[in-house]
Amino acid sequence: MATPAPVVQKGWAWDLVDERERRPWEEPDDGVLGMLRVLPKGTDLHHLRVYDMGCGLGRHAVYFARLGCHVHASDITAEAVNSTRAWLVRDGLCSAAQAERRVVQGRMTQLQQTDAWADIVVCFNVVYHALRADVDKGVQELVRVMKPGGLLFITFISRDWHKPFTEELVAENTTVKRGGAEDGVPHFYAHHDDVLHFLRNLKVIYTDLREEFGDAYRTYTYPSFHYRVLARKG
Repeated sequence: MATPAPVVQKGWAWDLVDERERRPWEEPDDGVLGMLRVLPKGTDLHHLRVYDMGCGLGRHAVYFARLGCHVHASDITAEAVNSTRAWLVRDGLCSAAQAERRVVQGRMTQLQQTDAWADIVVCFNVVYHALRADVDKGVQELVRVMKPGGLLFITFISRDWHKPFTEELVAENTTVKRGGAEDGVPHFYAHHDDVLHFLRNLKVIYTDLREEFGDAYRTYTYPSFHYRVLARKG
């Protein structure tokens, strides 16, 4: 019997995502945009530090950079890092040298960012791409990076009680995708209690469980359930 391949942190193979499928990943999510409404009135965005963990093609890093925020970002894949760097430079938001310093490749469980650096942290559809223990480690790394009073917008894929797992189950509530851009990417499905445990060192402002049946471009049509959480440190 063949030995199963180990489950590791792994990002999307963006080279397998065609132009049409990339379109929704190039527009900021409404939950991320809504973070600005929670900021104190009169906040000078030019003084805000934003960290985008799992930046993908760069949509949220670019959005905040366009507002004048000081943005750093990271992703596990070189293609995502290169895409985000190139977009920032192409839009005149920083120099190539600055982009290379500010957008780096790395794992979420060992972030290169300094302690208490960020006023805002974004982690959109990223942290659950791991086994449960690494999901927890990843969240605690985000907490470490946040300033006291800082905000975190984060999503977790929900364990839907009404639907059995259809992909390979490799650990409790953890599947691994096979084929396509997510081949080999683990997905940890969280209950609400899991979410609260992961965020135990933060104050949760709101939790929203959203069911989606596709994006605006109809690049997928299957149901998807995510917890969308806004939390504050301290």
